[in-house]
Amino acid sequence: MMHKMAALFTGLFFTTICWAQPVKEKPDRLPNTYIPYNPKPVQSDPIRASLYSMAVPGLGQAYNGHYWKIPIIYAGGAVFGYFIRYNDIFYQKYLNALADQRKTGSNEFDLDERNLDQRVNRFRRSRDYMVILLSVFYAANIIDAYVYAHLNQFDIGDDLSMRITPKIFQTNQKHPYLGVGVNLTF
Repeated sequence: MMHKMAALFTGLFFTTICWAQPVKEKPDRLPNTYIPYNPKPVQSDPIRASLYSMAVPGLGQAYNGHYWKIPIIYAGGAVFGYFIRYNDIFYQKYLNALADQRKTGSNEFDLDERNLDQRVNRFRRSRDYMVILLSVFYAANIIDAYVYAHLNQFDIGDDLSMRITPKIFQTNQKHPYLGVGVNLTF
């Protein structure tokens, strides 16, 4: 058993030697190939970004370079779509049951006409609210693309600062009073 293990290790050792590549000498220094990276700021057109978001939700955010927002937009749309469909299914079920109640006097839910009418109205109202919220979410997507296209052009340099300091003001009555001074540097 020991001879087999020794033969295995010897075989692995010679295999690595046989397949090894020659070692090249590494230079002490890399050649001077440094090229400074100064990217130009992306100039996004706000109108184009909002039109892209109107055509395909999330495309305006991709145009602005905010790729991380795209899954949020589609997840929000999927959630609103799910609740619209959910409320519409129950609205149709209770509406059909209400029609059966009025025709035959019985329905699959064993509810009276007043309860069925309340449920029909509740699910219709919930579905309509979800459609309105989806529309607001879609508009927020467009507004977000428009605003961030404007903000891409905004300078956020190191020389932007605001300093709040106490200040003593003089009035015409020669009575000084204490106030707050705001110093903006940009």
